[in-house]
Amino acid sequence: MNSRLLSQFFLGFVLLNAFCCKTGEDVTATSKRNSSFAKQARYFTWNEHRNELSQDGTQQVGLAVYDETNVKYRRNDSLLMRVHIGKPIKVFEAKEDHGWGFVQFPRIQRVENGEIAVRWNLTKDEYSSHPKYGWKYSNDNGKTWRFNWKNRPSSPGIEIPNGDKIYIYRKKIPENKVNGLSNIPYLINDFSGRYSSYKFYAKRDLPNALTGFYLTRLKSGASEYASEFSPIENDSNGIVTLQEGTFNIKGWGDMRVAKDNSIVKMVYGAFQQTRSGRISLKSPSFYRSTTNGDTWEFIGKVPFLKDDFVNNGDGQIPVGLDEAAFEILDSGKYVCVMRSSNGANTTPMYISFSNDYGKTWSRPKPFTNNGVLPQLQQLENKVLVLSSGRDGVQLRFNIEGDGITWSDPFEIVRHKGISGQVSCGYTGILQTGENRFLLVYSDFKNKNAQGDIRKAIVVREIIVEKL
Repeated sequence: MNSRLLSQFFLGFVLLNAFCCKTGEDVTATSKRNSSFAKQARYFTWNEHRNELSQDGTQQVGLAVYDETNVKYRRNDSLLMRVHIGKPIKVFEAKEDHGWGFVQFPRIQRVENGEIAVRWNLTKDEYSSHPKYGWKYSNDNGKTWRFNWKNRPSSPGIEIPNGDKIYIYRKKIPENKVNGLSNIPYLINDFSGRYSSYKFYAKRDLPNALTGFYLTRLKSGASEYASEFSPIENDSNGIVTLQEGTFNIKGWGDMRVAKDNSIVKMVYGAFQQTRSGRISLKSPSFYRSTTNGDTWEFIGKVPFLKDDFVNNGDGQIPVGLDEAAFEILDSGKYVCVMRSSNGANTTPMYISFSNDYGKTWSRPKPFTNNGVLPQLQQLENKVLVLSSGRDGVQLRFNIEGDGITWSDPFEIVRHKGISGQVSCGYTGILQTGENRFLLVYSDFKNKNAQGDIRKAIVVREIIVEKL
């Protein structure tokens, strides 16, 4: 190469590298590879963008980690963390083309014998649909998966201080099974859109069977779960909804064991009656048990006040904060992340904190530009992990472990420039070590061996090293 060409090559390399550093795109690969990371993977450095929130549905610029990738993550010119995103591993691949609801909404959990189980939905995403699932097991931390149709995984509950495992689930009770319901008044519904057909009943007017929690319990030393009903106290302003002739006794939401060994349960999408008698916008409610789940008391609710930032599109009036994740941080502070969108609209996720064990919560603030059904977990190394999706699937990290400053999103599934949904956006997290976890999600653009697009359930291992 002559001197002129060499000079042009060197100038082009410098300009390219300067551009990458400025925009935060890929920078030259490192030659040093940590032994805890994969030996054959893409390597690059990322300079944090800290994109501004947007009201027009524009998502933040994220890190493309569609395949196995190792990232050095920088903030303000300082190296903050190294993240290994493992290669995608197919848990399940559909044999035929499916519509919305099938082969999606995955969950991941560790079962009693120490194996890992993933299960996914196999029916339409409709309120009246009867639950139907597929599932697979792994005994090598997610590297390989096998069917065991004779052994369906138990519900993903938690172990409580007395050694029992409990899980609170949603219970649907037909209207015609409730005696004397015609004599119970329901509250006036002033919502529009999808909630206009609901009837709202105050818990104080309803029989106990409609106002508590339904749970399954595996007692310490036992081999089978048993069903129980647990009453809730001090929830006179709580509301139960009637939809399509069925009462919806909600149980969706995270459950955690607090430092005082009490159990804290979050229920998302909950309604409450206000002091003026109206129905509040939806937001998570919190309950506490000091009796190992036998009884519960209402302790608090995330407030939701309409703000100009929420725009659900199509002239719809926002009805609150729905799908949520809840974690008790190592500091003892509570944090809750919530979805604000209706349907397929793209709107921010909100975050709220409590410093008094869930009794009062800060006013929720938007902190992402998109997200449904967030999953939140603090790893043993104190890094707080947040997964969510739609569009695509994203991972975010709070390296300080306080829930305040979050990384740019790590884009797990390619979605830019692709028409239609690429994933249901619902994810699951399972910690497998001090600084590592498994992420499960759906991939709607997966191709089988013949090149046909078939939905798949996918798992990837993530390792996060604080620097």
